[in-house]
Amino acid sequence: MRLLRERDGMVYRETWSDANTGAYRFDNVDELEIYTVLSYHPARDRRAVVADGLMPEVLP
Repeated sequence: MRLLRERDGMVYRETWSDANTGAYRFDNVDELEIYTVLSYHPARDRRAVVADGLMPEVLP
């Protein structure tokens, strides 16, 4: 998964999602930015999924 900063398209972070649950997280991001998450299927036998306009949630 790639986290892109929307204002300039920079790849801000990369991570893998949990294989069983699909859960993911990006640590230490600027909570004042808006992001897009781009997710590729590992085997590339399915299309990518995009979620845009995301604001980070600050976890306790």
